[in-house]
Amino acid sequence: MTDTPATAGPAEFWEARYRDSGPVWSGRPNELLVREVAGLEPGTALDLGAGRAGTRSGWPPPAGG
Repeated sequence: MTDTPATAGPAEFWEARYRDSGPVWSGRPNELLVREVAGLEPGTALDLGAGRAGTRSGWPPPAGG
């Protein structure tokens, strides 16, 4: 994948990962995400950092959490 030395820290690993490879994703929006957000009002919170897996743990999320 990369020529990053095994002693490199996480930041160096990920910098090399994306610097040294071609595109990792298609650049097209995830169809599940598009479907889920289609009716949301502007200003609605959406945690995209929760993962890419397409699983549901509840929508909308509970207040405060």
